[in-house]
Amino acid sequence: MVSPEEIYERISRLSRVEGIYDAWKDYRDQVTAYLTEHAPEGGSLLILGAGRLGDLDVPALLQHFESITLADLDPEAMREGLAYWGLQAEEVTENGEITGTDVEASDTEDSSVTTPGGFFDTGFSGEKKPKLTLRQVNLTGITKEHYLEWIRLILEGYEQKLDPEEFSERLEAYLKKVYGSTFRHDPHLGFCRYDHAAILGVHSQLNNTFAYLWMVLGDLLGPAPESVTERIFAVIRSNTGVITDRVSRAVQQSAMESCFVGLEVERIGTEGPVDGAAQAFAGYAALHIEGEAELSDPVDLIWDYDKANHKSYRMRLMICS
Repeated sequence: MVSPEEIYERISRLSRVEGIYDAWKDYRDQVTAYLTEHAPEGGSLLILGAGRLGDLDVPALLQHFESITLADLDPEAMREGLAYWGLQAEEVTENGEITGTDVEASDTEDSSVTTPGGFFDTGFSGEKKPKLTLRQVNLTGITKEHYLEWIRLILEGYEQKLDPEEFSERLEAYLKKVYGSTFRHDPHLGFCRYDHAAILGVHSQLNNTFAYLWMVLGDLLGPAPESVTERIFAVIRSNTGVITDRVSRAVQQSAMESCFVGLEVERIGTEGPVDGAAQAFAGYAALHIEGEAELSDPVDLIWDYDKANHKSYRMRLMICS
């Protein structure tokens, strides 16, 4: 029997898009130009959901901003991006530990370097304040352990051949437990800690993993009754807006001047809104109506996210201040 851990790792590999640094170049150049044209030189920038750094030209941003913090739940993805760009950074783990990464373009191995007095060698002429920081951040409070238990419950339901009602009740109960336990999660981005923040193509990913795992396992194990899918998707969607609003407000509060937001307006060739992005649009509109934020300078770009699988998005970039 394959373990939930093995299944999770296999599915994670399946979801990985290859060739992003070449395929995303035009989109990356446009997004990078948008940020540098709408933010004055200097100051600090927080990039949420930085991932493998394929959608931003980090060296160009380092020429423009005084300091940049890259934040993501997956530090390995960010280290891969650092390796591609040939950059080095101070690294802060989710529990606040600080290490140093020294990454060459041709070397994907990490090394941690501590210098006397508690400062870390960032490779930037002995500056005590690092120009580039890599920070592990969980925006939602949902962890890998939650997903492993979700996989285990699905496998158990298939193995026991549960009737649709009992299967639905078990999965619904677990989802509600997870969402309830993470309802007040604080990603600890800080209040006015940065001059600018950027969150691009992230809202749609915040609460999509439970559904994605369910669909992939259904392809592998055989389709479940539609009633089960409908009930668990209803629970997931009912919490998506809560999560996107909570994250949007945390990001907005972390920036003193402006927040750059990128949301999927549509998946090209597919009808219907993009879950997560649609709820985030509504949330930002509410902030604007309530007078808590100003939205300005919207621009639409085409992001050929995964050409091999014909997956492209029309992205809307805007400034929330």
